[in-house]
Amino acid sequence: MKEGSVNTITDPGVDDPQATNAAGWMASTYQYSATIPHAVTSIAIEGGGTNTYTYDANGNMTCRIENGVAYTHTYNAETCTEPVEVTAPPALQNAIPTALGRSLNPGRLPMTAMARA
Repeated sequence: MKEGSVNTITDPGVDDPQATNAAGWMASTYQYSATIPHAVTSIAIEGGGTNTYTYDANGNMTCRIENGVAYTHTYNAETCTEPVEVTAPPALQNAIPTALGRSLNPGRLPMTAMARA
């Protein structure tokens, strides 16, 4: 890590005596990569739970796990994203909505519409 760079920061929520955090707001601690600029590698959420993020040598996100759901990102030769593959634990499979508002029930879901920028 470069001298003077930040590796971990904590977002305490609102730190203003005139304001209050919204109901359900939780502080989060962000962990950053020592080798990839601006790349968050994990977010620890107050009260439990950690979201994790991994990257390839080009700095492209290859996997993110958020709230127990894994999103696998792949890239073509021009480093453009391909469809994102979602792998949900069995308990969450019925809770993942499609773009049309319906739920799908395979464990692995191609999320093509969400992956294109």
